[in-house]
Amino acid sequence: MRTSILAVLLMTACSAPPVPPSDAGVVASFTAEKPMQLDANPKTTVHAEIYNDGVAVDEQRYDFALGAPYPQVLDVRVEPAYITRGCENGLKFGKERFLTLSNVTGDAAELSVVNGQLHVELKHEGRMSATLTGEIYDVMCERSGELKTTMPARHLVEIHVSEISKFSVTHVAQGGRCNERPMLLASSKPTSFPWVTAHDAEGALFQPMNAPMPVKLTVRSTQEIRTEEADLGTDLLLPLGRSTIELDTSLPVEGIDAFMIVGPSAVTLMTVEFGVQRANVKGSEWVPVNDDVTLPIYLPAEDNFFTLRSTYVDTTEGTLCSTVGLDWFEARSDTPGTCVATPGNGLQLAKIIAPGRCTIVVTMRDATSNWKMSFTTTN
Repeated sequence: MRTSILAVLLMTACSAPPVPPSDAGVVASFTAEKPMQLDANPKTTVHAEIYNDGVAVDEQRYDFALGAPYPQVLDVRVEPAYITRGCENGLKFGKERFLTLSNVTGDAAELSVVNGQLHVELKHEGRMSATLTGEIYDVMCERSGELKTTMPARHLVEIHVSEISKFSVTHVAQGGRCNERPMLLASSKPTSFPWVTAHDAEGALFQPMNAPMPVKLTVRSTQEIRTEEADLGTDLLLPLGRSTIELDTSLPVEGIDAFMIVGPSAVTLMTVEFGVQRANVKGSEWVPVNDDVTLPIYLPAEDNFFTLRSTYVDTTEGTLCSTVGLDWFEARSDTPGTCVATPGNGLQLAKIIAPGRCTIVVTMRDATSNWKMSFTTTN
């Protein structure tokens, strides 16, 4: 099969018109918030290994934020406890209760074991260490041909207690060319909330167990912000234009401070690659296509879609940090007997329904550019 055509598009773009105020002299404000999250009973995950002495061992690091509003008295629990090495029947997991505490160095916190958990009372900034023993139970670990449901455990624990000195705001789309302020994203495409990271008194990254989300974050716009639930949390559907990122703090804040959302009318340069999302016995695969290519369809009764990809987009505001919007393109099929357009299906622009010649015309909304692709499929 020949390699795919990579289309490069140069466009004359115009900016979207400004949004009028909702009332004379008054601008409406719409927000989406990620609240502060505090935890006085945080959990830790154990990844232990068993060696010749038959004890499951690992190392733990606990960071704690000192001072209000963060909990200063905590009980750390294990959930879950994995044994990654030493069970003859492979990786196993269970639950764990702490039993004893020894070899304590440092006094930044007062430590004790209470009801199978590590009880912590924060005192002042500092670092300390301790050894915790425990037992991992409900584990089903095979040792020397014997099935054991309880295994002894030992943990070297490093503890860091510090005040928070500042916050940094990052986003999953950052990296490479996408470190601009504001973050430039495509319209009609859901995006995750920004991440907030705390820094300790020395400025180092810091992940306090007593403050999983150490400060409230607000995304604010003069237009409606919508949210939707996703696999990894809540996603944002942001309007065109600028949406600011605000933290409820008097401490210094670094990183991105806003999103800038653009539509297809702002595009000045982009790369486009066409292909077929082809069903196979393991799921599906993306196969690039060119004009006059012949492509076998392995499972014609399953979904096989003509799609596009865009790996680089320049706009009047800068380089896009996300992929293109899900509704930026529309398709027309000139061969409806073999492939039909599927409007409203994101970047899956047409569905292959029969073998033969498939001719698709793709147009980018709010622009004058279009592409025509013609290829053949066989069963």
